[in-house]
Amino acid sequence: MVDCFVARHEDIAFIGRLAERFEHEEVETIVVTAPETLSPEIVPYLLALLEPCDDTSIEKDILSSINMLFPFGYDGGPVTLSELRDRFAGLARTLEPGRYYFQGVPVFPGNWTKELIEVAARARFNKSKFPLVHLPTLLSVCSGERCPVFYGDEVDDATFRKILDYTKVLASMTWNAGTKYFYRHPVS
Repeated sequence: MVDCFVARHEDIAFIGRLAERFEHEEVETIVVTAPETLSPEIVPYLLALLEPCDDTSIEKDILSSINMLFPFGYDGGPVTLSELRDRFAGLARTLEPGRYYFQGVPVFPGNWTKELIEVAARARFNKSKFPLVHLPTLLSVCSGERCPVFYGDEVDDATFRKILDYTKVLASMTWNAGTKYFYRHPVS
């Protein structure tokens, strides 16, 4: 859902209202792509969806999306809504206003690039498939340059060289921490 990639903080209410009106499959699409908003403003809408989606297939996706934006140790097990609400009740007061977040910290493609290299190196060494779902997409969308590896890809020597070349391209770009980008353009 491209709306999540270009959504500003003030657009999140619109996305939240869409989720209230949509059917199961559309709500699931919004929930799964919610972390790509990079906005803390989406968390209250995700929390509001938990009760009506309790004991549905969407419940775990909601919890996973919240955990991706602001990790709370979710491991797929049961979570009580009251505990989760209490945990996130003061979240807004702890964040820098106007900043975008991923994994609990202000977004910064340099950090994502470092993680990309580390995870790709482990996958290459272990001869396993690339495990990250959102990171390659986030890097591709913010830079406008396609990441050479995506979830489930094999990481061989040639792919790893492409990743290193890709990181050099990203390093040549100017980034500001906490700023969201869409094809190199700040989303403000």
